[in-house]
Amino acid sequence: WDKYALGGDGNGEPLGLGYMFAADGVSEVDADAEAPLASYAKLIEAVGRVRAQHHNPTAVVLDVPSWATLAMLTATDDQPLVPPKAYSDLGEYVSDFVSLGAGSTSNAVVGDFSRLLVGVRTNVQVEVNTTGPEFKQGKVAIRARMRWGSFVDDPSAFAVVRNLHAVSLAPDES
Repeated sequence: WDKYALGGDGNGEPLGLGYMFAADGVSEVDADAEAPLASYAKLIEAVGRVRAQHHNPTAVVLDVPSWATLAMLTATDDQPLVPPKAYSDLGEYVSDFVSLGAGSTSNAVVGDFSRLLVGVRTNVQVEVNTTGPEFKQGKVAIRARMRWGSFVDDPSAFAVVRNLHAVSLAPDES
């Protein structure tokens, strides 16, 4: 569901949270793409912006590089940095579908995810095919289908942190 609920760009698909802007009702925090992600400050600012709209944020969704960057933060004694309570109280989820920011940056979404409604229109239909030459080779074809949709019933319950500059997790070229 996160491909569309978080990363849908609104062009022939639903508009996901990561592509919503202030005009759509979400709060926005600019993490300054020039500065590497070195603290939880911008994410805590997003928590504050959601709380200022009288909502209780329940989770943060980050991409893998941002999550890894936060996990690698260290205190001045080179010990892992303990996240502030305002961050550690949130559920932390990782998704490949949080929208990309400008250039090589990414975005994160902080909010009250009870305000993101996901509905299923039909039950999951599972079809199994055990015929044909594949069956003789010990293979079975399985297909599952369902119809669902997502809707943000109150965009003010969310904040999008834009332009997070995280570590590169690209494969080494050596």
